[in-house]
Amino acid sequence: MIKTGLLQDALMSRRMWFGLFPMLFFGIGLAIIFHSQAFYQRTTDPEYFHLLNGINIALFNLATPYTAHPGTPLQIIVALASWPVSVVLPGSLVQNVVDNPELFLRSAIILKIFIISMVILFAGLRIFEHTRNIWLSLLLQLLPLGNAYTLTVIGRLNPESLMIVPVILLSAMLISILYQNTNKGISSRQIKQLAIIGGLGMAIKFSYFPFLLIPFFLLKSFKEMSRYILFTIFFTLVFAFPIIFNFSDSFAWFGKMLVNSGQWGGGNSTFIDWSMVPERLYLLMNFNLMFPILLFVLGAVMLFVWLTHNAKNQDFKTLNLISAGVLAGVVLSVFLITKHFAYRYYITTLFFQVVLFYLITEYARRLFRVRVPKNMLPVIAFTIYFTIVVWQMFDFRQKMEITLEGQRTYALRSDTVNISRQENIPLIVSSFYAGCPFPEFSLNEGYMLCGNLKSTFSEELRKKYPLTSMYVDWSDHFYHWNLFMDARDFVVPEQGLNVFIGQGKEPDLVVILERLKFSFPEYIPQVELIQHFDHPEEYFYKISFSDNPHILR
Repeated sequence: MIKTGLLQDALMSRRMWFGLFPMLFFGIGLAIIFHSQAFYQRTTDPEYFHLLNGINIALFNLATPYTAHPGTPLQIIVALASWPVSVVLPGSLVQNVVDNPELFLRSAIILKIFIISMVILFAGLRIFEHTRNIWLSLLLQLLPLGNAYTLTVIGRLNPESLMIVPVILLSAMLISILYQNTNKGISSRQIKQLAIIGGLGMAIKFSYFPFLLIPFFLLKSFKEMSRYILFTIFFTLVFAFPIIFNFSDSFAWFGKMLVNSGQWGGGNSTFIDWSMVPERLYLLMNFNLMFPILLFVLGAVMLFVWLTHNAKNQDFKTLNLISAGVLAGVVLSVFLITKHFAYRYYITTLFFQVVLFYLITEYARRLFRVRVPKNMLPVIAFTIYFTIVVWQMFDFRQKMEITLEGQRTYALRSDTVNISRQENIPLIVSSFYAGCPFPEFSLNEGYMLCGNLKSTFSEELRKKYPLTSMYVDWSDHFYHWNLFMDARDFVVPEQGLNVFIGQGKEPDLVVILERLKFSFPEYIPQVELIQHFDHPEEYFYKISFSDNPHILR
């Protein structure tokens, strides 16, 4: 009894260590959130898109039309976080969101960070259950901390940050399979679990697709492969259920991205621009040199084992299959990034950096178990990678300081513009899609992507922002919360109006003035530049009206 009690106490004290990195991750996330400025100023996409669509889900309007990632799990997080926040506020949920969008965004991000932290904790405990090695378990828990660039997305409501969840769950599953009886093969339950993880990854963002290949290397029959494929499709549709209600639009969107070489379905009608592949591969390699080095080392070690008698050893059989799957998934992912190139698409792939290191450690343990004490290699491996994490924290801190300084600078700009804004006169906004000094612009960008569910917010938005209209180039009128209005509907010439012109939108001022002249031919618009900013280039104008001497009133 005493020995059993001591053993349980020892195991419990070990398990407590697995809370260290989840708490560190959660603390870093909170620090980023509390030091960040308003999202509407520079990061409308995708935060405000998911915010308003998530509120629709909270109101059980399940056919939300924004399925571009698809990103549904992010919207579900918004929905789950919204009601507790709204309960302590005086108005309805929609009214509270329109009045306090940033509060609801930050609440959703904090819930997202908490969920990821719990998954990190679960993964560590799950791996310890199979390996009984605390160092190997802690090593995998370093997955979200393993790269300075991936850490920078923690404080955002974007799909890349949530991709930590399926990647670390998949890694935990692979390690549990690695340590089970190698003669048993993959059970039906494990196939279903792998499909659930795959469906979740695909629902967050279709860039998870290459990593669906990894389990195929462990499946032994066509029947198992068929079950895995069907279950993955089923769980993708479960986790991204709005696709079912918007199937034709979603199919067209993802289809265009597949057959065209440019981002967002643009570019030439060819799968990939092969001439750009070498340059983009070079950029990715230099972006994070450690990742391709680990990829090469794992491939070389796996090939060495494969070509020697060790390949027949049961200790290496499953390890070889898992390594081959991870390598195939990563290589395909990198190839697809060269098709639609952007560094943010690399984030999910970079999460596998710790996985590559873990697999190399497993090969070392099996190859050198006679020469190196049994428990020394995991300690050495963890120490090496933890040192890398600590070293990268300096780079992460520098990146975040630059980001936060940029946010503070723009926040001051926003204050300057809003001080210059005259109350009770109309405002017309034409801005770069990323954001501007006015929250109604970001709300409008999210509102536009609510499709036929825009009606959820229309009334409250008109009450909150009765004098703000958006310039659009796809209509001869100004856009005001799903109403198309002529300038006469909201402008009083004697009072004038303000116009905000964002980065790259300078030609829009000419069109706005032409529309004003058309609506008020008896007046001549007079333009006064109130504020002009660089980086990004933005302008804030006061428009007044003088009598047109050529027209008698």
